[in-house]
Amino acid sequence: MNNALKLTADQALRSAIAYADIKNDELVCTSGSFADGLYHFLVTTLYMRYEFYVDAASGEVPGFSTEPLSCLETLGLCTEGEALPHVA
Repeated sequence: MNNALKLTADQALRSAIAYADIKNDELVCTSGSFADGLYHFLVTTLYMRYEFYVDAASGEVPGFSTEPLSCLETLGLCTEGEALPHVA
């Protein structure tokens, strides 16, 4: 077992959500992975997409970015990677 790993994935995700001041009732979906001592999370709310890296040993958030969702993504009409319909 890795002694440097102090945080579970759930604890690291809670740390990331607190870092961005996201309320639990705002969460739409989350996904995560682990590599090289860092948890990587993608978190979506109704209007924003967040990306976090959380150090598994310290709980610090060394990487964080946000981007607003497009109107069509917000309405659930398209997902990331889909071509947007042409609007005349």
